Amino acid sequence: MTMKKAISAIAAAVTLSAAAVSSLTFNVSAEGNPVLGNACFIGMIGANSCWSVDEVNELSTAAEINGDAQYEVVWDVSELGGTDTIQFLAVSISPADGVDNFGSATFPDLAVTIDEVWIDDVLVDDYTPSADAVTTSYYEGSAGTTRLYLHDDWAGTGVADLPSNTVITDNIRVKFTVSGLGVEGDSNVTADPEPATYLLGDVDENGVVDAIDASHVLAEYARVATKQGETFSENQQLAADVNGDNVIDAVDASKILAYYAAGATGQTQTWN
Repeated sequence: MTMKKAISAIAAAVTLSAAAVSSLTFNVSAEGNPVLGNACFIGMIGANSCWSVDEVNELSTAAEINGDAQYEVVWDVSELGGTDTIQFLAVSISPADGVDNFGSATFPDLAVTIDEVWIDDVLVDDYTPSADAVTTSYYEGSAGTTRLYLHDDWAGTGVADLPSNTVITDNIRVKFTVSGLGVEGDSNVTADPEPATYLLGDVDENGVVDAIDASHVLAEYARVATKQGETFSENQQLAADVNGDNVIDAVDASKILAYYAAGATGQTQTWN
């Protein structure tokens, strides 16, 4: 452990003692600081639900909060086909073992800000959290937690910074900054994802998803089925596999047609 980390760990222990935590036994991060809170997405979006860090699926990312730093959490919804319906979506930071609360009752100077929101590896431009988006005093039973709301139809805040009909095909990512804990933390933020170089369903790469794309998919499926070989580029294969099963077939063509028809008739376009 470096001298800087040793000093940080000592400072963290002093901070925790002063904050009236319930025990002197803590989980410790890989860098040596006591873990103060565990952050993850919670909510109900489409067929996907998660209500605690124990329910985070293996494709998603939680965060161990061990001091002042920027962190990120990721919810991957690809296994259930994505969603176009958000009923409730928030980031919850719950107290770690040995900490009474992760909120202002235990850490009076605590502040948390939502920095960025990414959907399907694309940054949501000009995302502006509303006044009630962050609370550092939400109680679940006797435990105080911090919540960062993105859409709330249930808890009474009325936050709708992401619309209820937001389409999430693969994942949603939130970066947030924690301050006021009195010790330097260890960020888990990874490099920003590379922007997608294809548009789902746009097989001919003309910027439009239409019936022609569906016909290209059917033709490629027929070629492969009759052992004539693949002709699609890597990006075309990614664009054509709209149901994410790693097979390009008539099902994908049908979904592209349905997607196109929905837009042509003024309905909500979704890949579900």
